[in-house]
Amino acid sequence: MITKFKTYEKIIFAIQILFGITISIFSTYSIYMLIETLTCKEISFLKLIKNYHSTFLISILLFVSAILAIKSNPKGWLLSIASWFALTLGISWNAIKKSQVKNFDSVEIFFNTTIIIIFFSFILLLFMKEFRNKYNPTKKDYLFLVSVIALLTIDNLFLR
Repeated sequence: MITKFKTYEKIIFAIQILFGITISIFSTYSIYMLIETLTCKEISFLKLIKNYHSTFLISILLFVSAILAIKSNPKGWLLSIASWFALTLGISWNAIKKSQVKNFDSVEIFFNTTIIIIFFSFILLLFMKEFRNKYNPTKKDYLFLVSVIALLTIDNLFLR
């Protein structure tokens, strides 16, 4: 059972690392394409930072927290939960904003719902009993988790 859990844990954190890298690559590419199509007078670097900082922050957080969790650091596990939560919240928030501007077709609704459910399932998986037993979180750790989630939520909802 312990060997299965360790394999399971490494798979989850490997997926998390891949998500972090993939999000960074796609964000960098979209910024590059945006900069390439605009002239120097149309580019506002402050606007670019404002629009894309949370995406980079979450991708770096996904990557770093997975590395820390693989090294059995409890903060890595907590940051992994927070980063999946922030990613789920960001996608939900973008879907809500887009639905107010245009009508979603059934494919977009299905795609967004599926992605949100998958990401939320990662949060639930990370709260499994085996993870809690391994990292043995205290009330202080949960306070840290809630604080990080609150900061990422404020960043996602109000600073974007």
